Amino acid sequence: MSSPSKRPILGLSEARSELGAALARFRKGDATPLIFGRSGVPEAAIIPFRDFQEVLRLDGIASSVRSEAARES
Repeated sequence: MSSPSKRPILGLSEARSELGAALARFRKGDATPLIFGRSGVPEAAIIPFRDFQEVLRLDGIASSVRSEAARES
């Protein structure tokens, strides 16, 4: 997968028209995100659901570590 920073930042209209192609890529195992925003500034990304679940899992781990560190302070 290419680096998100090297992915083009699509405008909303273009992202909307690319959504079907992105879903087809996800189904084939290509997890390249669909990144969109305004004036070339990224504001959101669409990622495969399995990647989203991993983000949630990692966020839960990070929250647990932060909570433990706060209790030890």
